[in-house]
Amino acid sequence: MKSFQALKLALQEAEGDDDGVIVTDEFFEQERRIMYSFRHPHLVPIFDSGTFSGGIAFLLMELMSCDLNSQIPMDENAAARVTRQIASGLIYMHQELGLVHRDVKPGNIFLSGQTAKLGDFGVATRLVPPPDVAGTPEYFPSEVWAGDEPVTAKVDVYGLGCTLYEMLEGRLAHPVPPSVGSPLPNLSSRAWRCFGGKLQAAFEMLMRDSTPGLIEVIGTLNLTEAIEPSTAAAFERKKRKEREMASEETKKAANRARKLRRKQKKGAAAAQWLCLQKAKPQPKCCCPSLSCLSQCRFVGLVVPKGWR
Repeated sequence: MKSFQALKLALQEAEGDDDGVIVTDEFFEQERRIMYSFRHPHLVPIFDSGTFSGGIAFLLMELMSCDLNSQIPMDENAAARVTRQIASGLIYMHQELGLVHRDVKPGNIFLSGQTAKLGDFGVATRLVPPPDVAGTPEYFPSEVWAGDEPVTAKVDVYGLGCTLYEMLEGRLAHPVPPSVGSPLPNLSSRAWRCFGGKLQAAFEMLMRDSTPGLIEVIGTLNLTEAIEPSTAAAFERKKRKEREMASEETKKAANRARKLRRKQKKGAAAAQWLCLQKAKPQPKCCCPSLSCLSQCRFVGLVVPKGWR
């Protein structure tokens, strides 16, 4: 069977690529080592590597049809499929290899038919010890980029979330990408605008009692909707639970529809029976005392006029 491969060459001097990421021989060698360490259906594989006679290093990889940028925006089903597939690759990297990609974005997600694969592992690194900041600011948590928080697997989940937003909306989550050293988007203020009421209620409860009971927390705050998944595995579990809930709602709706149809059939049968009864000739009553009875029937009962 004929197959096609992509050839990636290392730059001899450090340069900035279109996304502002510095590419060097060091990053290239790191990418080579990492790509040899994994085998996963949603991570771009490497077939061979080496150095040309001129000293230029190369990687021979699977050739994908296009990157995700060329398909944005996309419909919800396609976006969900890409997100699930890339999340499974990140789960493998985080849990099996102890690696963090650090640069999850549309330009590093490649498509071939219905299959999405994550590529470009030049800035990927191990989680222990905590790695330095590297990646693309638009897809990186601002508190981590500023150095206030360490780099963990959460940065990949954040990047995947920004990518999902872009797939659906067709634009960046942060329209004006911050340059290095400039003020970064204050996500804490955004969180307060979205969940300020619940957070304020939480603070007030903690002021009253520093160790509230679980029932009080759940019953009064209901903060579960504000809790976001912090790992790719949690993200996948959340999506699976949502699919199961949607399937359960579909079953419940079908049961309600069946019950409604049965009630409608019973009602139609009752109406038909009443019509037939009304159409029957009524016998003449020979007793004068019964002449005051109404001809109205209520569930088979004849009610005297004086009782109504």
